[in-house]
Amino acid sequence: MKKIIAALVTAGVAVAIALPASPAMAVTEEAPSVDLSHVGEQVPGTFTPTGPQGFTAKAATPGGAHILAAEYGPCKLYPSVVHLRASSGYGTVGNKPYTKCDVPVTSIHQETKIYKTAFFGSVNLDQGTYSGGNRGVANYTQKNVDRRCDNQLSTTWFAVTDGTVVYGGKTYYSEVISSHETYNCGT
Repeated sequence: MKKIIAALVTAGVAVAIALPASPAMAVTEEAPSVDLSHVGEQVPGTFTPTGPQGFTAKAATPGGAHILAAEYGPCKLYPSVVHLRASSGYGTVGNKPYTKCDVPVTSIHQETKIYKTAFFGSVNLDQGTYSGGNRGVANYTQKNVDRRCDNQLSTTWFAVTDGTVVYGGKTYYSEVISSHETYNCGT
């Protein structure tokens, strides 16, 4: 299962993790095949609840097919494209991942890590972690993902955002991965 999740993450597929609340909720059915022809598109992740035991994985695809999921919260997490930031005079890269909910929730929290690829795409190097959130709202956009360019070397960037939503006494988690984008912005 870990190898499947790692392959999906490496391919740029949005992934959400859910831990069943009890052994009775454990998923036992076979996972359907997933069409990866959409890799690189911006795909929302659906929030799923967690519990103390085991886990299942769900990958959202444009066609709506999902790999195993238990219950859904009222929100979706969107990755947004990594881009050169105008607010810094185009001297930084970042993205603005956002959460949209059907109703106001107790809290929304996002933690985004921005990565650059190295060694012809074989290694992903963590370039910083950025956190943000709000309470009692239905939408949240994270605007603090902002990694400074140290040189003009062509560099490929992407971001991974982990989202947490508290609603109705339950905590829901999701993770999305942006597409890979290349800019003359190195570190």
